[in-house]
Amino acid sequence: MIPNEVEAKIKTLIEANLIRKAALLNEVGLKPGEVVLDVANGSDDKRESEIRVYFYKDGNVIDALEFHIYRNGTLVAAADQVSAWIEVSLADVIGQARSGNGYSR
Repeated sequence: MIPNEVEAKIKTLIEANLIRKAALLNEVGLKPGEVVLDVANGSDDKRESEIRVYFYKDGNVIDALEFHIYRNGTLVAAADQVSAWIEVSLADVIGQARSGNGYSR
């Protein structure tokens, strides 16, 4: 897969996880923002890309998830790793919101 396809697949995977967790997020008063993909140095050998999503409560950012997909042209996050990471991270965000804490990272 070319980098754009890898990044699009990972972004879609995260968006699908957010949809699946929407009821739980809503239950604790959290609203996820847009899943944002930042790409720098677009050439494949120097590519840097990071994906980020902020979580809001009452209009304020209370947490964020972010990670690199490519660093210096090297893939550092495969889709299966992201799938496991997002499950654990979303559970943590929801747990932090339930306990009244936020912005744990």
